[in-house]
Amino acid sequence: PKNPGHKWDAPVWYRTKGQKGRPQDCPDCNQTGFSPSVAYVLYYLQQPDLLASKVGITKAGSTRVQAYASAGWSCLFHWDFDKGKDALLVEKSFHDWREIDCGLPSFLGPEDMPPSLGGFVETFSTEAISASEVRDFVEKEIQKRGLQAKRVVGAP
Repeated sequence: PKNPGHKWDAPVWYRTKGQKGRPQDCPDCNQTGFSPSVAYVLYYLQQPDLLASKVGITKAGSTRVQAYASAGWSCLFHWDFDKGKDALLVEKSFHDWREIDCGLPSFLGPEDMPPSLGGFVETFSTEAISASEVRDFVEKEIQKRGLQAKRVVGAP
């Protein structure tokens, strides 16, 4: 209803009953959750006290990375994507590679993460995968898939 020009494929039940009894609106117009066609950031964080790293995504302009920073996490670099679907694709590829090819499960548990931020499933040991390996994997994945993203050093 916010923008009748937006069209997306979804089963009827999803638009009428939705998940948990809530009908689902256009994924691009929603205020919460994932929006595939708006700008997103794929970030790489480290928490030196825990020897932990994390790769995740957030909407451009979000304060999520700053919230992690206030809990001791540092953003070494990030990539700016015009479309969330591209950032999500690269993030998923990275975590598939980490879990399947490298055999690395999540490094931290929920109790290790800042309250209300979560994201422990995206963590891995800083000693197991270096910052340069993360950077190289993401850059190659962007190139391989023909995506557009700009790498920036530091926090968004």
